[in-house]
Amino acid sequence: MRYTLSSLIVCALALCSVGFAQKGQAGEKPDPNAKPIVSKTQNWRVIPVNVGPRNPSQYVPYSDFFPASGGTVDVDVTGTPSYDGTGASCNVRLTVAAPSGKDAWTGIGWDVTLTAYDPSWLSEIAVLITNVDGDGYILVPGAGDDGSGTSSYSSGGVNDLCGAYNLPPLPLPDGNLYLEFYETYNDFADCGQDGNWDSGTLTFAFGSIPPFTGYDEQGDAGDLPETAQATPSGVLSAIRGTLSADDVDMYAIYITDPSSFSATTSCQTDLDTQIFLFDANGNPVVFNDDDPNGGFASRIDNSAFCIPSAGLYYLAISAYDRDPTGCNGGEQWADTPFGTIRCADGADQASRISGWTGSHGDSGTYIVSITGAEGASPGDPADCPPPGNDQWDENSERRWRRRRCPQQRTTRV
Repeated sequence: MRYTLSSLIVCALALCSVGFAQKGQAGEKPDPNAKPIVSKTQNWRVIPVNVGPRNPSQYVPYSDFFPASGGTVDVDVTGTPSYDGTGASCNVRLTVAAPSGKDAWTGIGWDVTLTAYDPSWLSEIAVLITNVDGDGYILVPGAGDDGSGTSSYSSGGVNDLCGAYNLPPLPLPDGNLYLEFYETYNDFADCGQDGNWDSGTLTFAFGSIPPFTGYDEQGDAGDLPETAQATPSGVLSAIRGTLSADDVDMYAIYITDPSSFSATTSCQTDLDTQIFLFDANGNPVVFNDDDPNGGFASRIDNSAFCIPSAGLYYLAISAYDRDPTGCNGGEQWADTPFGTIRCADGADQASRISGWTGSHGDSGTYIVSITGAEGASPGDPADCPPPGNDQWDENSERRWRRRRCPQQRTTRV
């Protein structure tokens, strides 16, 4: 079974190590309820990935370039062979130094001619582009071209990572990009050549990441209104935090103007995020999985008229597929459609949040950019009603407690 680009995408977005399929390897039975990841994007030539720290001693510095306008570097790939999966000793590896004063990779362009030797495919010729920590992107110029032969591909100029792909710029801790030319499927074992970069250039744009001026998560924010993290008073422009496997972070915010409110992770993280908003009572308000503009980042605003008024709200961020449940145990939003900003539409949309279901394996940093909100402290919303009760108030809870826990009669001696 041949693992095509779609297999690589699933692997890459799960932040696993990049590898290659082996002939005769059986595929797992598809999950009919699985999220159809591949259908959610418009361009799979640039794929986010984390492959672990790079070893600089295995890379050769690329020095045959002249920075244009101090912000771009052209890499001539003419004659570069494409051998095996990542990590193979025969693969060509280069480091590209950022121009002076630049600390991030911000855009990419390509104008190349590739050849894939039968039975290898053009869609399997790739280059892994990371920083020294192993964070970065995979470029597949021939994505979708599942056949052998020779063909040319062009990006039509330099594409901004954020503007074209909703992906964040890549910080360069040591000032270098790390390139490895490889095959996503190895047709010729033992460093046999599967393909070739016949001619052309890769163009890398560099810039600087402005300092973060928002609120940083303190410790680990809770995942329910009762444990939500307070945010500082005044205008709240952004929240930065980290997610680990199955983690959810919730913050108290005060929305000052629903019409101007927005919260988005677009261009701020390579995680497959989800953003949820709950009201002061913990009831579900609005949600988005994948930004309607494309990509796996998330965005919520009041375009669906879900936010009724200014006030205290709870903003939660998770990674797919960790979802909130209501007092009856049902999900508060349906899983689909992914790329739509939606009011609560799940089986348990009418009750407050009581917990979370599903899981995710994502780990990394996120930034939520926010407009139309200020910092706030969490309140104390009412608990879920006791089992079997559709409505709840203090008197009904006391009556329920008396029925379930009758007082013992005592005799004075």
